[in-house]
Amino acid sequence: MNDKVAVVGISCIAPGAKKYSELWNNLINKKESIIYTKVENAEKDSCSYIRVSGDIENFEKIPIMGIKEEIIPFVDPQLNLLYTLVGHAIKDCTGSIYGKERRTGVFCSSDSSFDWKKSIVLPKHLQNSYYLKEVSYVSENQYYSSMISYLYGFTGQSVGVSAACASSLAAVHMAVSSLLLGDIDCGIAGGVSIQLSHKNGYIYDERLIYSQSGICRTFDENADGTIPADGGAVVVLKRLVDAIEDGDRIYCVISGSAMNNDGKRKMGYTVPSIDGISEVVQCAMDIAGIKAEQFSFMEFHGTGTHFGDCIEFTAFTETMNISKRNFCAMGSIKPNIGYLEGGSGIVSFIKAVLSIHYKIFPANIHIQKLNKDIKIEKSPFSVNTENVFLRSKRIVGGVNSYGDGGNNVFVIIEEY
Repeated sequence: MNDKVAVVGISCIAPGAKKYSELWNNLINKKESIIYTKVENAEKDSCSYIRVSGDIENFEKIPIMGIKEEIIPFVDPQLNLLYTLVGHAIKDCTGSIYGKERRTGVFCSSDSSFDWKKSIVLPKHLQNSYYLKEVSYVSENQYYSSMISYLYGFTGQSVGVSAACASSLAAVHMAVSSLLLGDIDCGIAGGVSIQLSHKNGYIYDERLIYSQSGICRTFDENADGTIPADGGAVVVLKRLVDAIEDGDRIYCVISGSAMNNDGKRKMGYTVPSIDGISEVVQCAMDIAGIKAEQFSFMEFHGTGTHFGDCIEFTAFTETMNISKRNFCAMGSIKPNIGYLEGGSGIVSFIKAVLSIHYKIFPANIHIQKLNKDIKIEKSPFSVNTENVFLRSKRIVGGVNSYGDGGNNVFVIIEEY
């Protein structure tokens, strides 16, 4: 029990979902929340402009208290979303995260604020060194974790996590590590992504991972990429013994997590590595004391690129090198809501947490014919196109995330 961490609070805002209960309902009802956008712009009439969007519309923001009134119009929407998600996650907890000697740490990620900063036009009276610095605190993502600590009064370590698309799941791993080391008593972990440039669609470029068809078909033979989307999620974590003492509702338990980097063991900087993914999965399994045959489901990074899906599947198949076949469901949330860049890992984590909580692993959508290079019949995995009811005596799941530059993160969760 002393080496386990409890998930005691969750929040999520994603395309088609203003809270995690709506996200869950969408998933189990096999709903896609990517929307077709109407764009009236001559520059965007070419066939390379893909009119789909994973936008989040009119989420209910918690008013930010503690920032100078004249600065509020220049708060990056990502910080606003992160602040709101932290508030919702705290409210979701049944036990307190506050206390005279309780150190709450913040480990959060957000994507580049370039889109937001280039849209800011400061009035003349704010164009001086003092106010430029004040604006930077609410419009540059290096400050967002410490800003959350300041606004909510948290006294544990406060770290901005930057690991490309693996950032938000890396934040979970770092919070878990700090809890088990005794550096903090409660951890706030998660990530957000809002990119204004993708609000009405995107221009297809074969060198990028975005879909030409406008549909994310993870694991499918016709997979041609993913859809950029906005949103994010936050979790509240405690050591299991403390969560029990505090009377918390425990969604699930994190029994192991690991993070590594591919180094040069791959074809290029942005290409995932079989060896890197395989090693991080094995490391987390060793930490958790979990064997391959104990897994009920695996939530893949699953971007919906033909090559990337095959690499990830191969890495997991090689790691779970056992004769037992097709016992572990595998899935990806990205066909449902799109790709939240650095916020994608934590939303996948929320899906996995809720899968254990409700004992259902949601169906994969947009699969008509399985990718021919995914040899599913010779693997431990199955690709479920219907919801799977999890009936194991001990439900165990895994969540995988990787990012450009080679960071790999794998987290193992299980039923409490």
